[in-house]
Amino acid sequence: YVWLNFQAFSKIMKKYDKHMNYRGTKDQKSPEFDTRLDGEPFKNSRLDAVLEMYRSVRSSMVVSSGGAGTGGRMEMKLIAGSANRALAEELAARLGVPITECNCERFNDGECSIQIMENVRGNDVFIVQPTSPPVNDNLMELLLMISAVRRASAARVTAVVPYYGYARQDRKDRARVPISAADVARMLEAMGGDRVC
Repeated sequence: YVWLNFQAFSKIMKKYDKHMNYRGTKDQKSPEFDTRLDGEPFKNSRLDAVLEMYRSVRSSMVVSSGGAGTGGRMEMKLIAGSANRALAEELAARLGVPITECNCERFNDGECSIQIMENVRGNDVFIVQPTSPPVNDNLMELLLMISAVRRASAARVTAVVPYYGYARQDRKDRARVPISAADVARMLEAMGGDRVC
């Protein structure tokens, strides 16, 4: 499964037409194909909701204290976790913003080490990291990423979590069991997350 944005797929089709000598023939990629492609495979209601929220915050966010050298405007940063890099790249392509570089390395015992490679001081940071299987590894990576950007003085941290691990355990249905969904939310809050979407 490969997640490509519309522009990337369109370029691939043009290169294929050139390679196969289809340009100028009836077999080349048609404008109707572009129109259908733009409307069908890359439309998703949850993704569109996240994009709309991101755009509205991006267009209206002005802070009185001033963001990292931007003359009072808070800059937006998009950071991709390792759980679904393709989703973050699609979001970045649609929004026209670069992905902030982040190194995530694993030690021999399985621990993850996070380092944000760009300055995020005073910025509005969005971290794209679903907590899909392996749930515990991806959740720990998300928590450490939130901690890293918060310690780097980010103004606000939003976790974009399309798959929320432990969501099945959202009530106390038996005696002596945790409400794990609430506990995960508390951990995200304790690390310094402002919002989860």
